[in-house]
Amino acid sequence: MSIDVNSQVTDGLTQTNLTVLGAGPSMAIVQSAMSLAQAQGVLFANMISNQQQLALSSNAAMTEGIMQLYAPSGNSGQSLRDEKLASALGTLSTVLNEKLSDLDQTLATS
Repeated sequence: MSIDVNSQVTDGLTQTNLTVLGAGPSMAIVQSAMSLAQAQGVLFANMISNQQQLALSSNAAMTEGIMQLYAPSGNSGQSLRDEKLASALGTLSTVLNEKLSDLDQTLATS
């Protein structure tokens, strides 16, 4: 049993199929670009969060150091001259500087 179909209908279906097939690569590129943009957005948000956390840690360390500088010592009546605390503050400064340089390198590469 043969059914006659209008040639305009078959042409319309053929054009629709070709449109869908032709749009596939461009849709894939758009999806890829959107994924890349979203990933970069998340990357920048994480870098900003890391900067904020580092700034907060630096401020807390500086505040603690100042508090210890102004705190009266028990025996000599002088401010902070203790080698242990100076060493601890030096170590903290080194760690914070390393974190800052790591963050700078991350920002430079992205």
